[in-house]
Amino acid sequence: MPPTPRKKVSKPKPRAARTPARRTARRRAVDPGMLPDFAGLLVTARRKDLEAILEANKKSYSGLQSVVQRQVEALKNAVSEWRLVIKLMAEGGARESLSKLDELALASFRMALNNVRELAEMTARSQADAYEILSRRIREDVDEVARLLEQK
Repeated sequence: MPPTPRKKVSKPKPRAARTPARRTARRRAVDPGMLPDFAGLLVTARRKDLEAILEANKKSYSGLQSVVQRQVEALKNAVSEWRLVIKLMAEGGARESLSKLDELALASFRMALNNVRELAEMTARSQADAYEILSRRIREDVDEVARLLEQK
């Protein structure tokens, strides 16, 4: 059996970025005198971004804590109300207990509905505050970029 001919392996061509003309063009595009100023602006902008994210997270977390506290309060109120209902039912007769139970169930339903509405409003307010912080920072970023582009 004759030996199989080997394929010629060509060396990879140099990438365009490695050509001297490209390197020179890149050097001209970035003014060395502007680099420290630009780096400082970039670091400052990213620091402000992180501060805005931290502030939004704090708002969101405090809003979540408020919602949880309100849920605990509502649950405690419901439990104490139902204890009162059981106590009243034990003291009164069967007919009185059934008529009061209907009224108390309706009042309990209204209270639960109000609690849900209040919790939804608290959550929406908290998220709106966090969103406002982030959107304000995004607007500031866009304004900074626009100012930098105007300077060139």
